[in-house]
Amino acid sequence: MGKKKKRPGSKRVFVEGIDSYCDEYEYWKKTTIIKRLVGIFEVAEEQFRRNLEDLLASVGLSAYSVVRYTSEYENKPGGDEPISGTGCAVAVQNVYGKIVPVVFVQKDVKSVGEESEEEHPQFSDSVRLLVLLHELGHADDISKGINYDHRELTVDFAEAEAYAHAFVCKQAQRNSYPVLLSLYLENVERMAKSEHDAERVGAEHFLQNGKAEELQRWIAERRSQAGLRKFLEKSRRGD
Repeated sequence: MGKKKKRPGSKRVFVEGIDSYCDEYEYWKKTTIIKRLVGIFEVAEEQFRRNLEDLLASVGLSAYSVVRYTSEYENKPGGDEPISGTGCAVAVQNVYGKIVPVVFVQKDVKSVGEESEEEHPQFSDSVRLLVLLHELGHADDISKGINYDHRELTVDFAEAEAYAHAFVCKQAQRNSYPVLLSLYLENVERMAKSEHDAERVGAEHFLQNGKAEELQRWIAERRSQAGLRKFLEKSRRGD
């Protein structure tokens, strides 16, 4: 029997302020935890804004066809228009007829409204990692067919958003990213006020399940002096 592949975060202990989010981003780009993931592609902004067929062709995936789903929400991604945002997970069909996910992330992702060249690189790296984790959450959803019905070609985009939020938070907690998790929860709260239906409802559903309060307690404990000391001792990085 072959060796079982380790999941991201299992091979080492990450400590914010000591370890780099840039390194974490590069580590997650090599993830194997999403089944049947075609790949993770970083593309320039002008390339990222193309329609999905052109985007796939630009990274050598013209043999795959885009799978489009109907939804009750009008602001559904992946139509004929160029995509928006800084990342996307796309459902595609391979030559064998299997629906699989592919992830795109825009290069040089910055925080919303960030224009200063003085911003600490760690913050930009954290935003970039959050974008990647969120899209991996969608990719996981597509792969498992949870909120994406591959037979009827329908999707509940609000629940898909809630699923991606939960995925990010799970991985942030599992890999010990308290500052990253705090940033993400703040972003989800902003999404709950969005004018876009799927984004707003998805954030509301995630916040209403009570998990956010539990995560905030974990963040407070992990970021306290006693909590950090306990974590470092347990991870054998206390020296």
